[in-house]
Amino acid sequence: KVVATVADGLCVDFNSIGAFLPTDQIDLLPAENLEAYIGRSFLVQLTMYNFTNRAVVVSRRIILEEERDHEIEALKTRLVVGARHTGVIDTISEYGVWIRIGKHLRGLLYLSKTSKPVSKFNSFIGQLLKIVGVGKTPAEVSYLELVVGNEIDVEIAEYEEKGLLFLSLPKKI
Repeated sequence: KVVATVADGLCVDFNSIGAFLPTDQIDLLPAENLEAYIGRSFLVQLTMYNFTNRAVVVSRRIILEEERDHEIEALKTRLVVGARHTGVIDTISEYGVWIRIGKHLRGLLYLSKTSKPVSKFNSFIGQLLKIVGVGKTPAEVSYLELVVGNEIDVEIAEYEEKGLLFLSLPKKI
């Protein structure tokens, strides 16, 4: 259980022993708001124990990576170019939209992969840019499906064995 924030990480209660959970070992993505973890409980793995000063270091990331790898292995037959999936919008950034498929698998829907040229306005993003105004970045757009937490249908544009997943909108919306 997370009991406090400390410099560069969290202080956790690990089997009734105080342990350090470094920021880069909290999640698969960089943790931004450490305060949000206080009071939460999750599985961690012991990564270092120093007998001299009784320093204990743990990692949650190792467990999440194993879960993600198992999930990817289970999904591998379905992660083919052109396969359609329903995902949840996780993050909207200036270069695209991060979509979560399953519990741990995330793919990037690049802005450049989301539409035909804006002048045709016959794709979803084309219509979107017509409504909200050309020149807006995806981070500034919160219309229809492009809202964090909403479901969206996507298809696999590219999948790399390292687990990198690039998405596009289905041809017919």
